[in-house]
Amino acid sequence: MRRIENAKALDGPGEQLGEAVATATRPRLVKNALSGTWLGHRLHPGLVPLPIGMWSGALLLDFVGTRSARSGADVLVGAGVVAALPSAAAGLSDWSDTFGGARRVGLVHATANSVALACYTGSLVARLLGRRKPGVALALLGAAAVGVGGYLGGHLSYVQGVGVERKAFEDGPTEWTPVLGADELAEGAPTAVRERRVVLLRYCQDLSQDEIAARVGYSQMHVSRLLRRALDRLRDQLLIA
Repeated sequence: MRRIENAKALDGPGEQLGEAVATATRPRLVKNALSGTWLGHRLHPGLVPLPIGMWSGALLLDFVGTRSARSGADVLVGAGVVAALPSAAAGLSDWSDTFGGARRVGLVHATANSVALACYTGSLVARLLGRRKPGVALALLGAAAVGVGGYLGGHLSYVQGVGVERKAFEDGPTEWTPVLGADELAEGAPTAVRERRVVLLRYCQDLSQDEIAARVGYSQMHVSRLLRRALDRLRDQLLIA
């Protein structure tokens, strides 16, 4: 996975696709619809189970092999193709807001899912033409691609925190709470309170990055970035001194 996250060769295609998606989703109505703003929840995770479930059902019915099972499998393959389109659109909208390693992994995730969609579309066409064996073979290839895409999608959500509400596990204060003394504010210079909190949790309370992430509501990768940024700033200050 690290290789994909660090594969800068993916930046070129990712930039081109990102610009195209950003242009398509520039109207606020479109972006809000695909992001799930109207739902109060990300739309993509809610749509993904539909094609996966339909295609999985088709796979089981193909193995059963009776006449009625084959007919049901054909219907599920076609329904999965239709359901995959809005799911892909919502996923691309979310992906266009990512950067760095998450953007690279997301590009490969989207590629795997596109391969799966192409395989199942070809499977549907073959079935409609009466070529059942090639249709089933294409469905099996599509299922393998879905597995790869699903693994990468899980990494994006559970490891890199793409689409995760950052403050879901953080209870903010209900009353006025000072976070920084007025004498600590430098004129015309920003002060990173988030970085200070993460550094204190890491080096004063000896919490791991995963524990800090759970405490403050960030992903582990974001905590790592904040720590690295704080340590780089401290090093620069020491070198200047």
